[in-house]
Amino acid sequence: MHRGVNRSAAVALAYLMASAGCTLEDAYFYLESVRPAVHVSRHLLQQLSNYEAEVFGRKLTNLDDLDF
Repeated sequence: MHRGVNRSAAVALAYLMASAGCTLEDAYFYLESVRPAVHVSRHLLQQLSNYEAEVFGRKLTNLDDLDF
């Protein structure tokens, strides 16, 4: 029943980062505001942090600031 919550949220975060130019932190808190049930594993957040570095040239989000 809860399958896909983790991955679908990660895909949505990556999409917001790529299409809207959001940092991981901004995308995370936006997604959480419209869908409070968002849950992304630490592993996927680390991968998204690496993606953020590719998009922006450096990591801008401290993963400890995300309340997951």
